[in-house]
Amino acid sequence: MDITISQLLDLFLESPLVTWVKTVGPCGYENESKLVMYMDLVDGVFLNKIMLQM
Repeated sequence: MDITISQLLDLFLESPLVTWVKTVGPCGYENESKLVMYMDLVDGVFLNKIMLQM
């Protein structure tokens, strides 16, 4: 089964942990691409802000 990068990105952004993170605070903007949302999550700045709130 061949899976594309786009499909892997979709699976990651729909995972339970990412869904939970999005409920804590906005990740990116509604009109941004999925790649921008992914980069916001993996660079650590957004997740650090969430951890500071906790």
